[in-house]
This record gives sequence, structure tokens and C-alpha cells, in this order.
Amino acid sequence: MAMIIPWITSLIFLLLLLSLVEWLLPNTSYRPYLSLFLGMVLVLFLIKPLSAIFSIQPDQWIEKEIEQFFHHETIEKSYQIQKKEIQASLDAYILEQTRQQMIREVEKELKETFQKEIIAIHFWETNKNNDGVTVILQDFQIQKIDPIIIRPEREATQANDKKELSAFFQEKWGLAEEQLKIEVKRE
Repeated sequence: MAMIIPWITSLIFLLLLLSLVEWLLPNTSYRPYLSLFLGMVLVLFLIKPLSAIFSIQPDQWIEKEIEQFFHHETIEKSYQIQKKEIQASLDAYILEQTRQQMIREVEKELKETFQKEIIAIHFWETNKNNDGVTVILQDFQIQKIDPIIIRPEREATQANDKKELSAFFQEKWGLAEEQLKIEVKRE
């Protein structure tokens, strides 16, 4: 449509111009030749848009369309990659903020009650599509090194410590037992 309107206005202008020229021509023996020439100019003007349509080679047209398609697709892929990168960095930031908040919530009470501190917190997914948490702890106070004597009582004490720690974290963070793993590193 954008090409048709200027072509029609040019055609109207050309017809007015040809009529004016023909009207101004004297009645001489050259008049039929000049009329033939002006008619040919009119026919060439009418054929020009058709020649423009058919002058485009099909392979050039297809190549041009493919180039535009892939260029658009490349931009779309680039946009999607950038979107994923931004989302990943945002998720990492939120995860780190959650980790820090969880540590702040229990840090003081954990040191006072259990004499332990959190080294790391790792998140994982459970079978029920819930997030699970692994808490890695270490003793907070530097204690005297006792001689190593293996007794069943000491192992029972460590198991009780883990149960108490598990109950503590479950209460503070609102987690189920299957969502929590506790590791205690001993020096």
C-alpha cells in the first residue's frame, strides 16, 4: 500500500503533464510522432512497478528473508540467555541472604546452649519437592584435648547432641526432620 499511493499520485501528475504538452503542441506533421512518444512514456511509467516486482530474484528474496529470520532469532536467544543469567544471579543472591538470615537467627543461642557455631549451610531438594538443609557445625570453644578413650557412652552422648541440635533447628527454622541433616566437624 505504501508503494501504490506515491505511484498513483505520480501517474496522475504524469497524465496531467502529458495532456498539457499535447495541448500545447502545434498541429504540425510531427504531432503524431510526439503523441506516440508521449504514449510510450506513459506505457513505460505503467510497466515500471511490474518490472520492480519481477526484477527481484527469488534466491535473493529467500536469502534476504532467511537472514532477517535468523537475525531476529539470534536476538531472541541472546535475550533469553541474558534473562536466565539475571535470574540465576538473583536466585543466588536470595539464597545467600536466606543463608545469612538463618545463621543470624540461631547463632547466639547455638553458641550459648550447645557451644557450637555454623560453618556452612547447604540447601538441597527432598523427595517431596521441598527444600532440605544441611548444617555443618563445629565446636565453638577450644577445649582441652582429653585422652581418646572409646566408650559406648561417648557415642551415645554424640547421638543425643545431634538429636538436640536437630530439634533446635527444626523449631527455629520450621523444618521437618527429613528436611534437615546435621554434620558436626571435630578437630
